[in-house]
Amino acid sequence: MIKQFLCKLLPIFLLSFAQIAGMTELVRSQAVSQQQSNQREKIAKLIQRLKTGNNSDQDHAATELEKLGGADKSAAVPQLIPLLKDPNPDVRGAAIYTLGRMGSVAKSAVPQLVPFLKDSNPALRQAAGLGLGNMKESAQSAVPQLISLLKDANPDVKIAAAYVLARVGDAAKPAIPQLLKLFKDPDPDVRLSAGSALGGLAQSAQSAQVVIPQLVSFLKDTDPLVRAYTVYTLGLMGGHARSTIPQLIPLLKDSSPEVRQYVVEVLGRMGTLAKSTIPQLVLRLKDSNPLVRKYTVFALGQMGESGKATIPQLIPLLKD
Repeated sequence: MIKQFLCKLLPIFLLSFAQIAGMTELVRSQAVSQQQSNQREKIAKLIQRLKTGNNSDQDHAATELEKLGGADKSAAVPQLIPLLKDPNPDVRGAAIYTLGRMGSVAKSAVPQLVPFLKDSNPALRQAAGLGLGNMKESAQSAVPQLISLLKDANPDVKIAAAYVLARVGDAAKPAIPQLLKLFKDPDPDVRLSAGSALGGLAQSAQSAQVVIPQLVSFLKDTDPLVRAYTVYTLGLMGGHARSTIPQLIPLLKDSSPEVRQYVVEVLGRMGTLAKSTIPQLVLRLKDSNPLVRKYTVFALGQMGESGKATIPQLIPLLKD
């Protein structure tokens, strides 16, 4: 009898459980839908703040949009792209800046950002360059335009273009000839940015062979910053730049402490490939500049077994 009673109750229990499960799923679905609605509303409000033209509002909105999760950030991109055509240049700039901060998630905006590289407003050209740089490999399609920007009359635009090209990767190697020309640019910051970009791009033996002869000529530049950054650029190429060791050795006596510091750093990075320079490096242990002495110690430590012979000269520096 109990068995019959339980058999009658079982369908009722099963139905109740099914109803509860259905209600739970409905509640969950409604919660997700509400959350999505809240996020859409949040994104819409942030987009509106970008339109205010107020720098504080725009910075806050850009920061909050950057913090969004992947799916929400992707959903915001199509809403940001129309702002690139806003009549207010401040709004266009804010949209460029925000898309750039989103990085590769905003790669669908690359075709719309590329035209800004030739915009008559230098601030927008620069913002587009920096934004595309944050997108890294996703900005490969912009390389031809970036190369043309290396010839721009505005130094800040050239610096931004060099920055982007250094971050795009191997696809930017066609820019090497124009980057080399920038070492003769009248603006020292442009020359430094070109050197940094070249150091990043000339990571293969083939590329290094193209770049190194020109860089060696810059080691005699009258501007100590250019000499220093040329040495730094050679250091970024690692072992590919070992052929320049004979040209680097005289710079251990350069009048600029920055140049001397970069030389000992680069020779240290080369490690045992530069062990022939140990006698000249030992002399830098008595350099008048403490940073040069410090990096000389590090450099000697990278010379393997050959560096051990310098221990007697290193001991007095324990009291430096």
